[in-house]
Amino acid sequence: MSDAPNLEVPANGNRADSIANQLAGMNKRSIDLFFNVQKVAFEEMLDVSNDAIQRTSAEFSIANEFASKIAGAHSANDLKQVYEECGKHQADCFRRDSERAFKHWQRFLDRTSKVFFNQPSEKLPA
Repeated sequence: MSDAPNLEVPANGNRADSIANQLAGMNKRSIDLFFNVQKVAFEEMLDVSNDAIQRTSAEFSIANEFASKIAGAHSANDLKQVYEECGKHQADCFRRDSERAFKHWQRFLDRTSKVFFNQPSEKLPA
């Protein structure tokens, strides 16, 4: 038995044209897949960069608030309280950032899997 794949032979019997058409179709699907995955990755990178800009802005406002509270502290107890509050706030920001990063990866994986299974790759809600 032959290991060659069963290729459809067109009615006019020109097998070379049929093979060339099938190879061209496979190449087109490969290129489409590549560009669709690239598009999904680019859109997710844009979302991640927008979140990074928002996070940087939030960090600046937190640093400003911290400096303001340090300047307003009048005793060692006030300083201790400021550090505790800011430490809790930083831990909370880290948790939110971790959740946001997880959601980005999950959304990216969902969208790319849709591309691989030829499902429409609409942008999922944030």
